[in-house]
Amino acid sequence: MQAAPFAVAIDTREQLPFHFRDVRMDRRRAFVLTQKTTLSTGDYSIIGFENKVCVERKSLEDLYNTLGNGRERFVRELERMQSFETSMVVIEASWAQIMKPTSYDPLFHSQMNPASVVGSIVAFAGQFPKTRWKPAGDRKHAEQETFRFLLNFWQNATSTPQNNNVKDENKSTINGAENPADERRKQAESA
Repeated sequence: MQAAPFAVAIDTREQLPFHFRDVRMDRRRAFVLTQKTTLSTGDYSIIGFENKVCVERKSLEDLYNTLGNGRERFVRELERMQSFETSMVVIEASWAQIMKPTSYDPLFHSQMNPASVVGSIVAFAGQFPKTRWKPAGDRKHAEQETFRFLLNFWQNATSTPQNNNVKDENKSTINGAENPADERRKQAESA
């Protein structure tokens, strides 16, 4: 087990917070300190960097609700996220689940058209370029992606000029949104 070099700030209003117990760092399980605090924007950040980096977590149901009834409030949050050096919306679903939610959960119900949800993500990615969109597949992978995003920010923010060659594993994006073709490639490789 390896200790993470930072503590994760978790917003006190986060209803189902990640615990960061099963995340990996350098292929080894990471020990991650967390601290509940009131964040002005987002659900997760790094202690000491709360105004520089944030992650907003969305379940599939919450994503649909946010882009429907909660749209105005969410747009204000995306606007606030642009004052950060970087930010991410991590989704506990894959592109395929976002596009056809009832195929994965027959009980899923929303009045939002899936094409409208995907269109909103693509439009928001262009409108709010400092915010990346990461459909992670499921909750476990969303937690890992959140940790990796924060770790990458930490490494870049605290590196010396000689160490500025840190690879960003979250760069596979189209205007800030993950490339759906990459997801299909990953699915094909794992089959």
